[in-house]
This record gives sequence, C-alpha cells and structure tokens, in this order.
Amino acid sequence: MEKTKKEVQTHGKHLYFIFTNGVVQLHLGLFGEVLINERKK
Repeated sequence: MEKTKKEVQTHGKHLYFIFTNGVVQLHLGLFGEVLINERKK
C-alpha cells in the first residue's frame, strides 16, 4: 500500500495532510494560540 502525499491544507487550528488514499488531520493548540511567522499583538 503506497501513500503519496498530495497536499497540505490548514483551516484554523487544523492541519490536514492529504494522501492519495486518505487524510490525516491534526489539531494544533487546544488551548491558546498557535502563531507561525506572525507576532502576537
């Protein structure tokens, strides 16, 4: 069974790794904020 990563998507605090035969969903930061390349205001 070969898994080839097709794309990576984000939606809010969710990160999706999309493969040819399925999707893996990660939830980032249940509490607080996750900042990537951004300064906290």
